[in-house]
Amino acid sequence: MWGLGALISMSLAYVAYHKQHLTRSGSLAAIVVGTTVVGGTGLLGFLVLAYFFATSSYLSKWRKGSDGSQAVAVEHKGDQRDAYQVLANGGVAAGCALIFAFSPSPWWLFGFAASLAAASSDTWASEVGKNSPSLPLDLLTRKKVAKGTSGGITLPGTVASMIGAWSTALVSWPLLHQQLSHIPNVDLGATTTSILILLGLAGWIGNWVDTFVGAKWQGLYHCPKCQRMTEHKHHCHQAGRLVKGTTWLNNDAVNALCTGSAALVAILLTFIFLT
Repeated sequence: MWGLGALISMSLAYVAYHKQHLTRSGSLAAIVVGTTVVGGTGLLGFLVLAYFFATSSYLSKWRKGSDGSQAVAVEHKGDQRDAYQVLANGGVAAGCALIFAFSPSPWWLFGFAASLAAASSDTWASEVGKNSPSLPLDLLTRKKVAKGTSGGITLPGTVASMIGAWSTALVSWPLLHQQLSHIPNVDLGATTTSILILLGLAGWIGNWVDTFVGAKWQGLYHCPKCQRMTEHKHHCHQAGRLVKGTTWLNNDAVNALCTGSAALVAILLTFIFLT
């Protein structure tokens, strides 16, 4: 499976790179993540990863082609994902898949699925929220903020985050059914609905962790040259002025906390309610 995973991942990364979904470093990171996921969880695990990447890429392009009146006021890295972004969204899933390959416990599968549910939830919330007819509200201050600001929430984005989380959990079910059916003392018939609810919930909680941390601690800077708000410390070849959060926490770190917390919550919830 590892060789097949490498072949599939390299092929898709090549296509994604030429379609400008991934940078060169992002392509290399995607190959590592994809190979590990296939090697640890098989093709059904890769299906879950592919679902996240395909839907997030589509939403990103859909947002990019929307009405100019909905332009995002806060500048991010752009539509091409680099290695940091790929690992922030898929690194936890790859880690769970790797551990499962050598220690086939159901808890690692739950963590795998929930981390990708959180990544989908966060991405769907962000991309759909940027097309909201109204400005987002800061989670903590409840004041209106520019579209794209970390920690901002909208009603369409919140609904999309729920759909993203539970749809990813649903896509993960063939993988869970295939793998868990070989593990003793796991009654799939009695726990299917419970598992899907818990995994979707864990993914949604991960999104809210992302939103809270983004609102509370993520760094936001003002560029003195172009007068734009940005999450980069340096913009237009100049140092930005910190206007919010801390300098050591960027969007990639927040995304990693999102997926990592979702995996942990999923393991805890399934352990509490299914044992």
